[in-house]
Amino acid sequence: MDGTNINNENENVFPTVICDDTKPEESNSKSGNENEIKSGRSKHEHELGQFFENPVYGQGDNDRCSTGDMDTVHKQNNQVYVVKSLKREIRKFRCCTFVFVLTTLGFLVLSLILAIFFFRKTAFDHPLLPSNTQWNQSEDHERNYQLHQQALSSWWQMFLSVNSPSCDCIDGYSGKLCEVTPCSSDPCVNSGLCFPANESYVCACPTGYTGKRCEVDSCDGFPCDNGGTKSVSGTTCKCSCRSGFSGSSCGVTPCSNQPCLHDGSCSISGHSFSCICSKGYSGKLCEVTPCSSSPCVNSGSCLNVNGSYLCVCPKGYSGKLCEVDPCDDFPCGNSGTKKVSGTACQCTCRSGFSGSSCEIDPCDGFVCGNEGTKTVSGTTCQCTCRSGFSGSFCEVTPCSNSPCVNSGSCLNVNGSYVCVCLDGYSGKLCEVDPCDGFVCDNGGTKTVLGTTCQCTCRSGFYGSFCEETPCTSQPCFHGGSCSISGNNYSCNCSKGFSGNSCEVTPCSSSPCVNSGSCLNVNGSYVCVCSTGYSGKLCEVDPCDGFVCGNGGTKTVSGTTCQCTCRRGFSGSFCEETPCTSQPCFHGGSCSISGNNYSCNCSKGFSGNSCEVGPCDGFPCDNGGTKTILGTKCQCTCRSGYFGSSCEVTPCSNQPCFHDGSCSISGHSFSCSCSEGYSGKLCEVTPCSSSPCVNSGSCLNVNGSYLCACLKGYSGKLCEVDPCEGFTCENGGTKTVSKTACQCTCRSGFSGSSCEITPCTSQPCLYDGSCAISGNSYSCNCLKGFLGNSCEVTPCSSSPCVNSGSCLNVNGSYVCVCSIGYSGKLCEGTNQ
Repeated sequence: MDGTNINNENENVFPTVICDDTKPEESNSKSGNENEIKSGRSKHEHELGQFFENPVYGQGDNDRCSTGDMDTVHKQNNQVYVVKSLKREIRKFRCCTFVFVLTTLGFLVLSLILAIFFFRKTAFDHPLLPSNTQWNQSEDHERNYQLHQQALSSWWQMFLSVNSPSCDCIDGYSGKLCEVTPCSSDPCVNSGLCFPANESYVCACPTGYTGKRCEVDSCDGFPCDNGGTKSVSGTTCKCSCRSGFSGSSCGVTPCSNQPCLHDGSCSISGHSFSCICSKGYSGKLCEVTPCSSSPCVNSGSCLNVNGSYLCVCPKGYSGKLCEVDPCDDFPCGNSGTKKVSGTACQCTCRSGFSGSSCEIDPCDGFVCGNEGTKTVSGTTCQCTCRSGFSGSFCEVTPCSNSPCVNSGSCLNVNGSYVCVCLDGYSGKLCEVDPCDGFVCDNGGTKTVLGTTCQCTCRSGFYGSFCEETPCTSQPCFHGGSCSISGNNYSCNCSKGFSGNSCEVTPCSSSPCVNSGSCLNVNGSYVCVCSTGYSGKLCEVDPCDGFVCGNGGTKTVSGTTCQCTCRRGFSGSFCEETPCTSQPCFHGGSCSISGNNYSCNCSKGFSGNSCEVGPCDGFPCDNGGTKTILGTKCQCTCRSGYFGSSCEVTPCSNQPCFHDGSCSISGHSFSCSCSEGYSGKLCEVTPCSSSPCVNSGSCLNVNGSYLCACLKGYSGKLCEVDPCEGFTCENGGTKTVSKTACQCTCRSGFSGSSCEITPCTSQPCLYDGSCAISGNSYSCNCLKGFLGNSCEVTPCSSSPCVNSGSCLNVNGSYVCVCSIGYSGKLCEGTNQ
């Protein structure tokens, strides 16, 4: 809604202002004030615009019939109503102002005329005096000024009585000229704008303030702690905090984020803080711990304990600082790496190397025959063979296919072979034989010895012509007949004999007993018996019918028989036993047990000889009662106690963990736990909540816990990981070594970040391009170049002869010939 629309509203809403005693017509009033209204429109429209921005009086709220704090606004289109009311007030004030301006101009003109009149009168009444006339000019001027003032005052009173206007003010306005408005007393507080409306006023409040007089402050009751100051921002109140403080209510202090580490106490100092550190800790934030100097060496874990430090050493290390290293002075050859295993040092050898000190390389014990040279290739050893030799071990020689016959010796000579023939043989391959026409019997083979031929006989045969057979030596015993079988013999034995050589006789089975002698007779045997024995086998014993009791054994002494008794038995016939003396007391029955006796005691008695009563000396602890059950004495224990003597109490199995003290309560127990432990059995420890992260080991120490971190990790909970943000390139894996993070590179890669690849050393020669292949490299060679590293060039075969120089050109070669030679290979001579 703009100013033009407002001015076009019906003017009858404004009452006519009564000036002097005359009421001018509405048309005259409109024509007399129209120009002034237009000239002041812009200013009032601006003020009204600010007024209607206030949410209390604007269109938004009042369209919903919300009156806010303006009690006089009730129409649906309240903006139009308020504007019309304000125009009415403005036009009333301008009417009186116009009359007042005309009167003031008339007064000024009349005052000028009177001033001229009095000046001239003074000049004529007091002409200039001669120089010798004494006159007090100052007093004359003062008198003239007073007369002038009296005249003006008299004229002004007269003028007012004749020309002064008289204003009849509407309700809410006062003053001679109705200049006192409802807003003259500045009722709007907090910089609110006041607008007269309906004989009262309306306050347009700044953003954030409400109420009829803008007296309601959005910061009322809003707290700002720690010396913060309140200010209004928009429709809300906010705190401007002192330096070092923050938060919506300045409640966040320099100590709020607990900056002091390791249980240090924080105190506020000005706009900052200071830390009071625990014993052994220092630094602005108590960040310097007893372990900050890293006193523990060899990857020992440092624990802050009671204001000092404690080193937890890796396996194998010892000493207060873990300075005792099991690997000191331990050698690892061939670039092997030392590591601690258990409490000892051992070497981790490079691939292909072995031995406790990596002293065994791939070529140790590796033999290259025929003067081949050993070289290590990767993790294996290989042979480089001389010309004419081949094979993994250079074992294949020119003589390997045995070209020489007739036992000729083959010699490797200059990459070929020469046959050295046995005496009597000749020819390049020793194929000419001196034994032609020579005969060997029984399958013997002809061999040359010196310059003559001789027979080499089959196994079992011998003689100059192999005429001697396996039966020639008559190997068959006891009249057995011999026959040849292959390269051996077989025997056909006489009756009663057997075996390969008929060596098994009828007496070989030792049929004669009781030391009888055996004789071979007519294919059978005869036993010759010892004195006192008889029978075919000498089996008839002089002790037959003789009885030895209780397991005694019979033996022949001379021609008579006697008893040898078992231990514990005696008598001529071993009839006296261990029970013969009746050793069992108290009616116990005796029985023989082995070579001794045992007593079967009456009920309630015991002991080897039943000498002990069942309850003699039998203890029942802890108030248990003794009773005999069968043949034994036993204890009947109180509830909660058990054991054969009631010696086991509720506390006997030490049910309280972690040094908790056990006390017996009735027939049960209760645990009194050490500081930091809890639970019925003191099983809940400071470490039960698993506070240590990153696989840190939790230690229960002095009622609290300590985290023993893995190598490289730190922090109270081992939460500080040394590998955070650390990058390993080319598929390397991050591992913690001591207190730092390092990369374990894939085979073929190296460098602190695995940035060195198999191609970094530029292994491809002659501008070949390198590509990574697995853990090695491959070369894409230029035309004409070959080999793993492009090392084979067109000139590698030395094509240029006669001392010509070879040049690699465009994938081929060019020969630069010596003086006097020509041709592609310098093979020709210049005539």
